[in-house]
Amino acid sequence: MRVIGVGSPFGADRIGWDVVAELSRWDELPAGMILSCCARPDRELIESLAEPGLLILIDAMHSGRSSGTVCCFTAAEVISGEDLISTHSFGIKSALRLAEALGSLKAEVWICGIEIVLETAWRGGDHYTAPVPRDSLNCLGIIKEIKKILMDFMREHGYPEGPGLVSSQ
Repeated sequence: MRVIGVGSPFGADRIGWDVVAELSRWDELPAGMILSCCARPDRELIESLAEPGLLILIDAMHSGRSSGTVCCFTAAEVISGEDLISTHSFGIKSALRLAEALGSLKAEVWICGIEIVLETAWRGGDHYTAPVPRDSLNCLGIIKEIKKILMDFMREHGYPEGPGLVSSQ
């Protein structure tokens, strides 16, 4: 089982990275879960898509929903969807489509998009590098939602449960 935070060090676009950093502090982190970050959803992500097993991607999205909304999609939903949800020009959807076209999409992929206000990633050409505050109620809500999604998914797909995985703390 792998979780990759997709993003950049700039403003709210780094939320995928910040969520992965928070997940690394999770006491009930399932044994063998690999957490990492990906700066650009190109070669590195395409290589990850070729590896069999569960792959959860966490990325900022801009879809018009309320800021902080977490939406989860299967790879098939993202590939067949008409709207790009990523804040990247070559985003997760492009990587999924390329991996599918190459016949190398071997992972079971879920994408957790976290709605951001696009303007918080960029302002006047300057990049903001501050992480999402750990004590922010919004950030804590996002972390809680991601943990719940992970735990529910693990239960539904027969992954072994650790002692703390039966509740969504």
